Amino acid sequence: MTTTRKAFQDLINLLVEETQIYGELASLLEAERDALTRLRASLIEEIAAKKDTLGLRIKALGESRLILARRMGQGFGIASDELTITELLKFVPRDMRRELEHARTKLRSQAMACKKANEYNSMAAAQGVDLMRSAIGFLVADHDPAGKIYQRKGAYGRLAKNPRPAIVSKQI
Repeated sequence: MTTTRKAFQDLINLLVEETQIYGELASLLEAERDALTRLRASLIEEIAAKKDTLGLRIKALGESRLILARRMGQGFGIASDELTITELLKFVPRDMRRELEHARTKLRSQAMACKKANEYNSMAAAQGVDLMRSAIGFLVADHDPAGKIYQRKGAYGRLAKNPRPAIVSKQI
């Protein structure tokens, strides 16, 4: 395999691997949406950790892809500010062109789907936080105007009329 063919095959492999990770991320984002709607905080936390891990893997693959593409671009005389897969497609061997185009298209599609799902989840989470703030505001300010039931800094024990439990019966 020539150096050029190997470089293009490596690029295709990186794109395919990145697409697979975005597929995993899409599944997590769907699970996150479900957890957000069901208010399952522990599951949301678990999903967030998995998303972070996938994000690191995507970042590493993206950096590898960039290094490879820059090296290829230098070999083909493509300026770094003009370096895109579309530009590299001009130099790919004919029999690999369709595979590279497909890998690029699939990656772009999967990444855009994840971006859209993430934006939706972000809005849902923000609305949930706003709802909780409203509920807390309602409890603290609106339904407790004297400030005796809910207080911002605790001290609940002092407010109780009888801090010790009442004895209902002395019989055992």
